[in-house]
Amino acid sequence: MLMSPPKFLEGFAFGERLPVIMFNLRAVDLPVERRGLLAHHFIGALTGKKGPSPIEFAGADGDFIEFFLGLVDHVQSLSNIPLLSRAKAVRRKGDVAECIVPTLLRSLAPLGRIIELLVQYIALPRGDPRRAALAKAGKQAFRQLNEGGLLQTNPARLLRAAMDENIPFLEISNTLTQYGIGKRSVLMDSTCTDRTSAIGAVLAKNKFSGGKVLRRMGLPVAPGREVANEQDALNVAGQLGYPVVVKPNDRDGGLGVAADLRTPEEVSAAYAIARKISPNVLVERFVPGRDYRLVVFHGRLVWAVEREPGGVTGDGTSTIAQLVEIANRDPNRGSGPLQPMKLLTLDDEARHLLARAGLDETSVLPANRFVRIRRAANVATGGRPVAVFDKVHPDNAALAIQAADAFRLDLAGIDLLLPDIAVSWQESGGAICEVNAQPQLGGVTSGHLYPQILKELVGGTGRVPVLAVMGTAQAKRLSASLAGIFSRGGTVGRHGPDGVWLGENRMLKGRVAILEAGRFLASQRSLDAMVLGIWDGAALRTGLPLPRIDILALSGEAIPLPKKMAGKSHAGFIARIFELIAPNCERIVLTTARENCAPELLDALEMAGCRYDVMDEAALAKALLSEPAPC
Repeated sequence: MLMSPPKFLEGFAFGERLPVIMFNLRAVDLPVERRGLLAHHFIGALTGKKGPSPIEFAGADGDFIEFFLGLVDHVQSLSNIPLLSRAKAVRRKGDVAECIVPTLLRSLAPLGRIIELLVQYIALPRGDPRRAALAKAGKQAFRQLNEGGLLQTNPARLLRAAMDENIPFLEISNTLTQYGIGKRSVLMDSTCTDRTSAIGAVLAKNKFSGGKVLRRMGLPVAPGREVANEQDALNVAGQLGYPVVVKPNDRDGGLGVAADLRTPEEVSAAYAIARKISPNVLVERFVPGRDYRLVVFHGRLVWAVEREPGGVTGDGTSTIAQLVEIANRDPNRGSGPLQPMKLLTLDDEARHLLARAGLDETSVLPANRFVRIRRAANVATGGRPVAVFDKVHPDNAALAIQAADAFRLDLAGIDLLLPDIAVSWQESGGAICEVNAQPQLGGVTSGHLYPQILKELVGGTGRVPVLAVMGTAQAKRLSASLAGIFSRGGTVGRHGPDGVWLGENRMLKGRVAILEAGRFLASQRSLDAMVLGIWDGAALRTGLPLPRIDILALSGEAIPLPKKMAGKSHAGFIARIFELIAPNCERIVLTTARENCAPELLDALEMAGCRYDVMDEAALAKALLSEPAPC
């Protein structure tokens, strides 16, 4: 079935905006009735979970190639890697298909390994003992896929927004991503940007120190103190007066937070939990009110939600245990890191809160009565967000903006405890609970924030003009000429056989591969435009360094056939390059008359089915100067 081991393109090809795994797959006769059971057993082997059989996914009812690619997509969707683009066959000839699987850079190796194992798994008959060894290897590869995945919803939703808005992005590490190119680029670690104040981030991590800053600004903050041990916590609680809140001083997401503690016994138990999470524990006076998260971006309020605590609402007939089960059927709830809401559980904390209300899990709640089973209202602990942006009183919006400004944060999540978001805090009372420098934006009600914030950060699509020049000696001159044209509007990066240049400075010497050159130039904050050179077949091994090239300019020369391909078709070699990169080029321009072109180049264009314009250098220069830059 698998004609050769999967190959990885770390750059971009076939019109995709993600790296791809490439392989040739031969179709085999696999009856439809066997497919569901095979997928069920293979998924169970990878995940260790025997789910319901048969497993359904896109392509399951198609031909073998569609089934295989659909199953690979399904595997990726079960991991911590977001499925941003589907696997597909880019070419078919008889029963053989050339297939690609777009994925994140970090996923190439483990997902490629899973593809190899799936082919072997299908080839073995049911009950073959060799399947056990494949299952073990698959489980390890799936674990590696998960470990390299995204452990928060923010990065996954930012990547999806970038895909939807045609914003280029380059992966730097598992947590750090560059969105946009050159002068339009921004580095982001979740919702932390390269413009986020380092001091503000430190203050947000230390709730006690952050509270001091807010108080100095005259903003309302609950009184509290760091405590050294359990007895100290009890003493501070007594001094502040019950009820109180106990929480780690340096953790986010509601981790270890216990609110509305009314007895010394509850404080002792909460301290023990918080102390396991962090050695730095804070005791604060409890501020009654509803829990609101206000998102401030570039000095203005852009969204607000009320965070209802994890709990259930009665229907008059169901027990609390049954209501929890019903609530967990919501597709937005789940245990994975990419789920926008978490599952509800009836644990010790839930049972304690129920007992305080005179209830237990067998109690039947009257219709419309709500009972909470979590002290903290965070979505990460089972809470539910409800949009209230249109209800925010101007004074409360101003309070959130002042808090973000006090920490010098460009993007912040401000948690307010207020009786009613529609009533001014100056009238109703209330307090700032926390300031978050890397806020979880959510997704149930706030999915629109990701493209909104991203587009503002990168100034539209985050693109700058990018040209690629293909050829040899004439191409070198053409590349320098085009770079000179663009330099009239700013700093141009140029990649040629003599190195990589940024403006008048040569930054990298010698013959630099196109992937390395493009990545280097894309990271330069002074870059206004880029001219890349295609002098050899390096793009066949890596793809392009950027997902979109505005113009691929052909000098009319045929790039040389590699020595290891001596005797092979020269035109076929060039055509293969076009097949990979042409779909990522918005326009192809031949800069010399056809009669002056190398025959191999013209044959390659025809073989690859490429459409192109013929335009001399002067006309191309005029077009470049007249066309607006991508934005």
